[in-house]
Amino acid sequence: MEEYETDIKQILGTVDRQTVSAKQVRQLLEERRKVDLSAHKKDLNALILKCFDETAAPSEKESLEKQAPARKTKGKRATENGTEEGKKPAKRTRKRKEDGEEGGKRKRNQDPANNPLNKPMKLSPKLAEFLGLEQLSRPQTVKKLWEYIKAHDLQDPNDKRTILCDDKLKSVFEVDTLHMFTMNKYLTNLMTKIPDDQLPKPQPKNEEPAAPNDLPKQEEKELVEPPTAESTA
Repeated sequence: MEEYETDIKQILGTVDRQTVSAKQVRQLLEERRKVDLSAHKKDLNALILKCFDETAAPSEKESLEKQAPARKTKGKRATENGTEEGKKPAKRTRKRKEDGEEGGKRKRNQDPANNPLNKPMKLSPKLAEFLGLEQLSRPQTVKKLWEYIKAHDLQDPNDKRTILCDDKLKSVFEVDTLHMFTMNKYLTNLMTKIPDDQLPKPQPKNEEPAAPNDLPKQEEKELVEPPTAESTA
């Protein structure tokens, strides 16, 4: 599984870390590598969580280090031995190199029109009542849930990845606590795919001005031939 570590870290750098799930990262990894990794789900989830912790922002790292002092001590020892310092420049160099090679792939993955995760889904009655909408894509649903969670200060102060459900969230998920990486597991039972022929049609893009070849023949002729004396008489 270690051969996927670089890809996972790059994917985590292009998504919303507060709303993304391990399943979404795994799907994007499968799209990038063109492979089916469902047989390695457990190992991949562990690797995704490891990469998530390693690429955490300073504020996230501070929270994680408070939760795991033993891991912090181990990391400090590695830095003193020079291991950590030796890895960092190589990591940056590798990232710059792969940014050039896979920039096109990353752009394709970020294109909303080509991302199946952005398709609207039908919400269960309880979830629809909670969010006030009957259809939303999975990322939109997770985003709105996080807006509610933050507005009501429902994150565990000792582990920001854990959500302490209030009565409204309990009525939807029927659990006392949620983990940010398991939220999508519960949403799977609360969201239903909508057939493609019933999905709303995308808005047409603004039409570009007609090219000369698209103009009527008379107008096209005037573009390429100067007026004659007869035509101006």
